[in-house]
Formats: sequence, structure tokens, C-alpha cells
Amino acid sequence: MKQSFVVGVVSILLAVGSANAAPKFKAAPKVAAAKASEKQEMAVKAAYLKVKLARSALHLSKAQEAKAASLEKKLNAAQKAALARVGARLSAAVHASAKSKKPALTQSVVSAIRNDLKLLGSKDADAVAALALQAAADAESAQLAKSAHATDINLSAAKRLRNSVSDVHDQLEDWGNAKARTVTWVDANGKTHSKKMTKAEAQALLHQLESELQSVSDMTALTQLDLQDAMRTQAQMLQFLSQLSKALHDTAKAIIQNVKA
Repeated sequence: MKQSFVVGVVSILLAVGSANAAPKFKAAPKVAAAKASEKQEMAVKAAYLKVKLARSALHLSKAQEAKAASLEKKLNAAQKAALARVGARLSAAVHASAKSKKPALTQSVVSAIRNDLKLLGSKDADAVAALALQAAADAESAQLAKSAHATDINLSAAKRLRNSVSDVHDQLEDWGNAKARTVTWVDANGKTHSKKMTKAEAQALLHQLESELQSVSDMTALTQLDLQDAMRTQAQMLQFLSQLSKALHDTAKAIIQNVKA
């Protein structure tokens, strides 16, 4: 099964590489590449939307969200750092639980979370528990945002290179009998270049741009796989986190009672 999967992936990559390596860009491949790029851009937008809506996926009540928002506004820098640690620990615990199939909140994790939750200085267990879950959702979404950003950068670079390959190709087609002409193109980073060169030099430039496009396209395919995996993982982890609501509320309540005592 694994061997057939690897063979299939390699076949796809070879097919993509062969299309990108062609010396001339015909209309059909260009349209196909544009459609593929459009689908990938939609996936990136969907990922960014999931990051933005991560907290709402916890299904907290309006009252819990309001209390969490009120508490969050009052936090100073040290308390925000403590909250971020809580979020990171909860996120890591949920990942560990998903792998080992064991309870996410071990005693050591609970102890560390308790110490940081105390620093928030709130006497409202609902607010503390809700804000802790939201911090974990933020931490969980950070990897998804990172994957979306990486894919977005590669897509933009590929689009620039694809347009430059087409532009340089057209300039070569219209070359005529001139010994040298000024050729203009845009590199992967968006910088515009304009240089006087011979036709042979322009052909070499075209091959270079095609090679760069192939490399970026391969990287985009890999980051796209990472993005899809990150989206699946985020959805699963947010579901796990929402199930920890009662446990966190009990922890926050115990902390507040101890402080009162």
C-alpha cells in the first residue's frame, strides 16, 4: 500500500515537472496551471478563515465569551505571557493525548497550568476556564497560520514566475532580426528586471525561469500537503479542547477557592 502511494505521488510530481519544463507555454497548460493555482489560493483563504474562527469552534456560550473577553482586556504583559503558556501546554497535552490515547490533563500538566492560571488574578472560574481554552485554540491555530502563510508565499512566487515565463517567451517570439533587445521580467520575489541581451541570452533566461518555476511548484505542492494536514489537525484538536471545558472550569474553581481560603 505504501509503495503504491509513493509511486503515485512520484508519478504526479514527474507529470507536473514535465509540464513545467516544457520550452514553450501553450494555452492549455497555462489555463490548467491557473485553475490549479486558483484552487490552492481558495484553500489558503479557507485556512486563514479557520484561524480567525478558531475560538468560535470551541462552542462556548455567549456569557463565557463575554467574561473571557472582559478578563483578557485587563491582563498585563506578565499575565498575558502566563496565559500563552497555559494555551501552549493545553495544546501540547491534547496532541499527546491524541497520539497516546491517554488523558490529556496529567497531574504534572494540571500543576503547571494551575500556577499560571493563579497569575491571572481572577475570581471568576467561568472567565478563567473560557480564556484558557481560547488561548489553547490560539496556540493550536498558530501552526495552521504558519502553513497557510508558507503556501501563500509560494503561490505568489509561482504566479510571478509563470507570468514571466510567458512574457519572456512572447518577447522571444517577437524578436525578429535584432542582435540584441531589452528584455523585461519579474522574479519570484516580485522585483522587476530590465536588461539588454542577445537572443541566446534571452533563451537562457527563459530556461532559468522555467527551472525556478518548477522548483517553486514542487515546493508549493509540499506546502499544500502540509496545509491540508494542519487544517485537519486543527479541527480535531479544537474538538478535543472543547471537551476539556468542564475539567478546566473545575481547575479554575479550585484555584479560586484556595486563594479565598
